[in-house]
Amino acid sequence: MTTTAELLTRLICEKFEIDPAKITPQATLEDIGIDSLDTFDLVFAVEDELDIKIENDNVKLSNFQDLVDLIDRVRAQQGKA
Repeated sequence: MTTTAELLTRLICEKFEIDPAKITPQATLEDIGIDSLDTFDLVFAVEDELDIKIENDNVKLSNFQDLVDLIDRVRAQQGKA
């Protein structure tokens, strides 16, 4: 089974042509090369891939691990884990 981090890494690499070596848990999305507009595109791709809905009510993502944790939480809440 693919972990959320692996799934996100694959999506980021495919969608934004980013070197997977840049993607570490502590890396900010900006460090990875993802701007705020790209973040929305990534969230939509994740929602489609996992059949979940991520509410963006004041979500603060400091780094890649925050995004992984958010998606894991949403998957658990929506019974898609």
